[in-house]
Amino acid sequence: MSAPWQAIREIAAELKAVTWDTSPNEEVLGSSVYITGGLEESRSLPGRLPFAFLNFGTATTDPDDPALVEQEVMLILAVAVGGHEYGEHALIGGPGAGSPRSSSSKGRGVGEVEVPILAAIGRLTGADGVPILVVDRSHTQTQFLEGKHIAWRQYVLAVTCTETEEFPPPSHFAFSSNTGSWDLPASRYDLDSIVLRYNNTGTAPTSVTDGSGITLAADLSTSVDVSGTTGSGTFSFALFAKYVAFGTDDPKYSSQVTGTTRLSVSVS
Repeated sequence: MSAPWQAIREIAAELKAVTWDTSPNEEVLGSSVYITGGLEESRSLPGRLPFAFLNFGTATTDPDDPALVEQEVMLILAVAVGGHEYGEHALIGGPGAGSPRSSSSKGRGVGEVEVPILAAIGRLTGADGVPILVVDRSHTQTQFLEGKHIAWRQYVLAVTCTETEEFPPPSHFAFSSNTGSWDLPASRYDLDSIVLRYNNTGTAPTSVTDGSGITLAADLSTSVDVSGTTGSGTFSFALFAKYVAFGTDDPKYSSQVTGTTRLSVSVS
């Protein structure tokens, strides 16, 4: 689970990654996904269409758990398609669509584009398994502009969030012989890497700068043989998840919680 600002960024990241299901699997929206407080009518449309706008809607505190918030996220999905005097192609697609049709957004109506987008939203869940739900959708609106019909539709997404920011830790940290293993936190747009630290005492490191580090094979590895770094002896280990939301100069780390340390591990 995450704070509202983290949730809306996760939705944006997922929408940018959605592709059509036939080779060459072009992106449906690509970079044309924007978190915005609203645009003036005089402002030009994004250069790449179709596009999506995301904004916060109403937030309601859970009466049974004040730490939880039911946050609405507003999604506007828009396309621009010409070739039909009454805008049919902007609604349901036209003959100018890519070939094969399922590989490109070209010529797609808003009714077609919403299918993979809403499917991706349906696959989004929080760390506790609560899905993001489409709870309302508007009728489709159209406008004729610069020789094309612009068609758009608004969706209301319901997201269960926390009042505070969350940076979930790895879990199920265990050792078998010299190999430490763990489960990754739930996949999230800002999950960057796993950090493993150790001390040669019975006390585990308390932060990512405490003790000494162990290099993993990959940023999101789920196991490592520590003996190549520590040598033989008795050591204590601490595991952290690193998150990068706004840049590498401002990383965030998961807190040390029960299950993220292993004390007095014998390494041979």
